[in-house]
Amino acid sequence: MTSSSPAAAGVRLLALALAVTLGGSTLARAGEDVPYVPDPAADRADVPDRYKWDLTPLFASPEAWEQAYAAVAAQLPTLTAFRGQLDDPQALHDCLTLYFDLHDRTNHITLYAALLSDAEQRHEPYQAMSSRGMGLMDRLMGEATFIRAEVLALSDKDLDRGVRKVPELADYRRYLDEVRRRRHTVLSEDAERVLSLMGDNLWAEIDLNEIPSTAESAYVAMLTDMVWPTIRDGEGNEVPLGMSGYVRYRRDPDREVRREAVAAFMGALRQYEHVFAATLGGRRSSTCRWPGPGATTPPVRPTWTRTTWTRSSTTT
Repeated sequence: MTSSSPAAAGVRLLALALAVTLGGSTLARAGEDVPYVPDPAADRADVPDRYKWDLTPLFASPEAWEQAYAAVAAQLPTLTAFRGQLDDPQALHDCLTLYFDLHDRTNHITLYAALLSDAEQRHEPYQAMSSRGMGLMDRLMGEATFIRAEVLALSDKDLDRGVRKVPELADYRRYLDEVRRRRHTVLSEDAERVLSLMGDNLWAEIDLNEIPSTAESAYVAMLTDMVWPTIRDGEGNEVPLGMSGYVRYRRDPDREVRREAVAAFMGALRQYEHVFAATLGGRRSSTCRWPGPGATTPPVRPTWTRTTWTRSSTTT
């Protein structure tokens, strides 16, 4: 298996994301001679492909995604072959190589499914793919918990000797140092399990913005299922409002259209005010448990700033 450092994996993922973006831009430029007026009421199927995300740099099709998903899921248990062996430098290197290969591939799986889901939020199969993708990442994190425990058990001298013995292990030194610098925050096994069930993301090796809380998932589901009113545009045509339509008609040259758009939009939101309040309360509850730097309420677990990783608060 080819060695792949965490940094290299991140670079490849960024390159793929750029390919998706630039690929879409290229398609748009190629079709500039074909007139198209964006219509917020149009079905996605009616939108020209050049104005949609090109996800083929990630996977050629949902079927290809399914094959990649199955391959990673089948390979996850192979990580456990290294359990109890990470005090050996070569085993540690080989384990991390396998782990980051699986993590890189799982990142592609979650990204593709999330982009499909974002583009068609009412398409249940894509929503299911997004959930399965995040579930696969959860499984990977679960299979890899022994890595963190065994790395934390290594002494600084043991790790230094290991790097000298297996120079390729230096590719993962930054990752190992990041894990080990948090050792003083690790609680008992039972406490760690409770925090995990509460949504603690300390050890999540994925962009935290991709990990929705229950409240966030409920909020997105509500927006997806909301029934939006219709208004009349400047020509007297009855048109559906919705999120994208509101942005358009809120800036309409006709003042009456703008007034009707705002009134209809706010009226629709008001019908769901209790759901909004409940989801906001859920987010507030999460914020109280995991406040960021500068918060006045002590968190359950010490936190760090994203930029400096300086310990900012603690409890006793």
